[in-house]
Amino acid sequence: MRPRRSSRVRRNDVIVVGEDNEGGGSHRRTRQRKAMVEKNFDGLSDLPDHLAHHILSFLPTKDVLRTSVLSKRWDFLCLTFPSFDFDETRFIPYGLLGCRRKFLDCMHDSLRRRDNPFVQKLRICTLTPRDDELDHLLDRYLHFALRSKLQVLELSVRCIYCLKHDACGLHYQLPDNFFGSVKYLTSLVLESCEFGDHDHQVVNNFAFLRNLYLKYMNIPQEILQKLISSSPVLFSVTLVACIGFRVLKVHNPSVKILAVGRCREVKELELDTPNLITFNLNGALCISNNLIALENSSEILTFKVKNVNSVNSLKTLIISYIQMKDSTLHFMLSCFQNLELMRVANCVLFGKFPLIINEKLDKLEMDSCHFDELVTNASQLRNSAPISEFRNVLLGDDINGGMKCSNITALTLVGHLYFPDLCLRLASCPNLEALILRNCDNLTFLKLDSKNLKCLIVDCCLNLENGNIDTPNLKDFYYIGYLLDFTHMIVPHGLNVRLHIMNSGRLCFTHDLQELKLWGLLARFQYAKSLTITSESGQFVAVPRKVQLCPSLHFVEHLKVKTVLDHMSSYVTFLLEVLHISYCRKILSIDLGTCKIELKFGIETHDDYYENLISSCILFQHDCIRNHLLEARLIISEGNLREMELIRFLMAKAIILRKMLVSFIPELRPAVDPLLFSRAHRILKSFPKASQLVQVIVDI
Repeated sequence: MRPRRSSRVRRNDVIVVGEDNEGGGSHRRTRQRKAMVEKNFDGLSDLPDHLAHHILSFLPTKDVLRTSVLSKRWDFLCLTFPSFDFDETRFIPYGLLGCRRKFLDCMHDSLRRRDNPFVQKLRICTLTPRDDELDHLLDRYLHFALRSKLQVLELSVRCIYCLKHDACGLHYQLPDNFFGSVKYLTSLVLESCEFGDHDHQVVNNFAFLRNLYLKYMNIPQEILQKLISSSPVLFSVTLVACIGFRVLKVHNPSVKILAVGRCREVKELELDTPNLITFNLNGALCISNNLIALENSSEILTFKVKNVNSVNSLKTLIISYIQMKDSTLHFMLSCFQNLELMRVANCVLFGKFPLIINEKLDKLEMDSCHFDELVTNASQLRNSAPISEFRNVLLGDDINGGMKCSNITALTLVGHLYFPDLCLRLASCPNLEALILRNCDNLTFLKLDSKNLKCLIVDCCLNLENGNIDTPNLKDFYYIGYLLDFTHMIVPHGLNVRLHIMNSGRLCFTHDLQELKLWGLLARFQYAKSLTITSESGQFVAVPRKVQLCPSLHFVEHLKVKTVLDHMSSYVTFLLEVLHISYCRKILSIDLGTCKIELKFGIETHDDYYENLISSCILFQHDCIRNHLLEARLIISEGNLREMELIRFLMAKAIILRKMLVSFIPELRPAVDPLLFSRAHRILKSFPKASQLVQVIVDI
């Protein structure tokens, strides 16, 4: 006989041991769940206090107070809740006047419910300028917080004057015993506050502080230095628009992130941070209409380190809106031996740009910088960055003759750059694989001779008129700009090409010359694997049949055309004009906005037949639709006259057509009368067919 199993059974929320027959476990668990539902079992209320407080900490303080009406248990949790979060921006829906009143009432209600609260986290962020009532509430909350083991303090008292003048001095005054009462802090965020007249000796050891963020603060140099150096686990330091110190000394081996922004009085940097990973130095001061003037940039005169290992771990360096001498930057870069990313933006460098780069640097970016010469010695860039980006750089010497970038594989040139004779030559970059030219408005002639270049992007260089390109290993070519032609262009077979031809009001040549330019431009890519042509006007993507020119595209496997036609243009005429410039080998895709066309052709694949067809005059009068169209797919809007004319033409012309699929644009179906769909379906079925084997499928 099989022995009985002993199991635990829950009775009245008490676990007991009993006997259980085989197969009775599932029924027992079902009865237990029903009993728990009948008793309104609340698992959240049974959590320990510290877990319930942690869950409530994700809610705003006003929502935490609302939970007190649920039960006595929740009322107790609210009374002992150690986190306070007051943000005036949450009351913006009440209007400008009601916002401040609701915000203050919420702070009053929270204090009214508890006489002596225990505070571990205090966050107060204001939106409008401070007043006497707000100062009184701030004093009371800080009084309770400083008596507790406060861990997180975020006090942001917005000052309207600080938005115009950094650290105006009219700020909220912190209590006199502030430094002696925050020894358990892990995060300190202060905005528009004042420490008062404290001696740096009162700054005690902050054993747990990891995050320090100061904004719009007037802080003496000794106090700031002691605050940073007396925090043994400090991870991040951020100083924004702070005054009161001319020398910024950061001596702390645990700091890994340092950000200094808009501290206009800082003239000297002194670092002893052997574990620093990211350093962001931003000197922007004056912002007007989203523009920042370079003449208002901060000027760094001196940079010091304690020893050679003080900043040896730095990997990311970002410098923006800073003025400094080349000798200062030279010494700074020589200290950063493990630098991987360097970004210099809107900086004025007096003298030469002392680019000392090691093999570990992965990316170099320069945006809107002004300096006299890029490098002092051309050999310094022998082991330069694999990726470099230059934007709006004003160079005194030739960028091509002045730099030897033997290791650079990707280069981006953006904006107004100095080119000798308005011509770009990159013979000094033998290993360049990707070149991006964007908004280079003073570039008129592009000359490239590279065996390793694989990607070329020319984006909105609107003064470019001609080019001489010899890139036998190019794989991708993207062009966005006005219609132009290249005098000489050598590209390999199987190229992926994207052309976006922009409309230009200054084009003065005749339509005949325009069509010749388009024909000549497309002829450069006759061996492309994929060619995409887009334009806002159909005249830049097709050549009329009246122009007696042979097709310029012979070997393109997939031709994509995207444009918009006026309401008077015929879809059939436009399709024939596209075919007039190309002999589609496989696929032709046309996107006209409200009508999408995809045609698949079947032709002989051996090269002898194709070469003979191209060299003969038969190609000029060859009919791709009639002889090679196998499958057609059309997505139409509502079956209007132009769309029906196109479908009728294809079905009546193609003698080997096997499949015709017609569907409607899904987004337009709800707005179209269903009777139109039925009518279009009947008309399509009645069209004459050149091929009796064609299968017509209409997706309604």
